[in-house]
Amino acid sequence: MNKFLFTTVSVIALGFGSSAFAAGSSSYTNQSGNNQQATIDQSGGDFNKVGTLANPFAQDDGLYSGGNVISITQTGGTVGSNQFGVSEQSFQSGGANSANISQTGVRNDAVLQSTGYGNGYGANSISQVGDSGHVSLKQTGNFNAFSINQAGGSDLPNGYGISGIPTDLGSVFFAKQSGDANSVSSSQTGWQLVILSQTGGYNQLYNTQTGFGNSLTASSAYSDPAVQSYDGSGASNVISNTQTDSNQTLYVDLQYGHANNITNVQSNFNNLAAVYSQSGYNLTINNTQSGQNNFAYYVQAGSQTSATVNQTGNSNTASTTQNASSSSSSITQGGNNNNATVTQNGAVAYALFTTINQGGNGNTATSTQSGSTNAANIFQSGSDNKTTSTQAGTWSFAQLDQSGGGNTIVGSQTGSGYAQNAAYVTQVSNTNVANYTQNGSGNYLNVKQ
Repeated sequence: MNKFLFTTVSVIALGFGSSAFAAGSSSYTNQSGNNQQATIDQSGGDFNKVGTLANPFAQDDGLYSGGNVISITQTGGTVGSNQFGVSEQSFQSGGANSANISQTGVRNDAVLQSTGYGNGYGANSISQVGDSGHVSLKQTGNFNAFSINQAGGSDLPNGYGISGIPTDLGSVFFAKQSGDANSVSSSQTGWQLVILSQTGGYNQLYNTQTGFGNSLTASSAYSDPAVQSYDGSGASNVISNTQTDSNQTLYVDLQYGHANNITNVQSNFNNLAAVYSQSGYNLTINNTQSGQNNFAYYVQAGSQTSATVNQTGNSNTASTTQNASSSSSSITQGGNNNNATVTQNGAVAYALFTTINQGGNGNTATSTQSGSTNAANIFQSGSDNKTTSTQAGTWSFAQLDQSGGGNTIVGSQTGSGYAQNAAYVTQVSNTNVANYTQNGSGNYLNVKQ
């Protein structure tokens, strides 16, 4: 027997609750005013729902003072899904609202939309335990925060579901926040996908994924690209991503503003990290990848940018492009088929710094810099090493060291007039070749073989 409950409350400081234990329980709510509370317990059975019949749940506060609370427990769902919002609406408006959603079972779906300020601070979370869960969080306003916890894999066949997201990915979390000082904390275990969109300043994403097929994505292939962007109200945005076990991916389409930071830690083994655009000034990217087929690709534009890549083990590739002045790039690769490419340039580029450390096996390093007062340091150790460093402008410095194996260095520093470029080349053991070109006057070249 199905149970349906529809309640409307339009009084300040009143609460609403329902409890259902049969299969297929449904509950709708609609509350207006301040300090509303809704506690809903749907334990047992399949296809439990909170929301609809033309949309409710909605805790609306026209005075924008809020203090509304929604607490939902849905268990069961061994055959079909528990649902909150039932694929969109849901809602809280005003300030200092909180929501705690707990779902257990397969194919759980939770949607929370809220407008206002300070929503979600405190013990506010959506928790899903079971395969193929989906969470959609959309918040508009400032100082909003939320914690998402998902555990489970996929029980769905290949195909496409909500917003074109592949249904075979297991747990999916979609977050969209507009405003300043918003934060999202996500923890997922199993097969997972996180899609993020944050607009404003001082926003933060903290993501931890454990299991197989982990992905934090900014891909515009989905309905809303996952980005952090600066709209004039601030910056200091943060993306912090930790992924363990196999098949990890990080994609960021855009992080725009100043004092932004991306930190990525991936461990063993099919790691991939790509940031297609981080632009502004005072930007930082830190990437650590350990174990087997690692790849890293970053593009930064503006000024005072920094990118650090640490890869250890096996078929590593790292490429960093910085179209900015006062920028630095550091790439460390340890072991096996390493390849590192750094390109730094800009219309008014100066103070560009590159450091590449490669240890072991088929290493290739290429660093291209333009402007003046640049420095390139490339160190290669072991096997089939090759170094190409091109610097354009004046007051540039290059230190290129190779030890062991079939080493090759091709240099080239360019500049006109009193260039004062300097290059130091050291090759130790085996088939060494050095080829260097310097233009202008006042240049210095030191080659030791």
